[in-house]
Amino acid sequence: MQPTGDELAGAVATPPLVPSAPSASTAFHYGQEELQAERYEQAAAWLERAIALDGTQAEYYLWLGRAYGYQAQRAALGAQFFLARKVRQCLEKAVEVNPELLAARLDLLYFYLQAPSLVGGSLEKAKIQATEIARRDAEQGERAWQLCQNATQSVAPLFALPSRGG
Repeated sequence: MQPTGDELAGAVATPPLVPSAPSASTAFHYGQEELQAERYEQAAAWLERAIALDGTQAEYYLWLGRAYGYQAQRAALGAQFFLARKVRQCLEKAVEVNPELLAARLDLLYFYLQAPSLVGGSLEKAKIQATEIARRDAEQGERAWQLCQNATQSVAPLFALPSRGG
């Protein structure tokens, strides 16, 4: 049986207990596995643990942002607002920690295009990410600019796991 929005919102407020991981990389690996298995609350708990152990890895913030995003898709409206803010904060932190991580910049661009301004969405912010992506990778930059140009139309689903690395 599929959990209700209220049950998921409760899960956001009280994440599952995570045993202590021997290392940040192990916690990160467990978080990725949980995310792929669609156990988003457990994924977020593991990824939060990875960041607590080592807050210098941009990939940890990127994947935590993705876990929160998937939680938001299933959560009640109030929890969606709270989670969307956390998604933005994680993705912005990932870009801050490693400006070269294109997967984080692209996820952040998607967020800015799809999120309401109340939680930080903005076409102008998306264009800044498109510019930065294009400076680093022409092909990805072209794709990013196409997304910005089509912003008034439907874009790819927010928080979709990329098919290529990241």
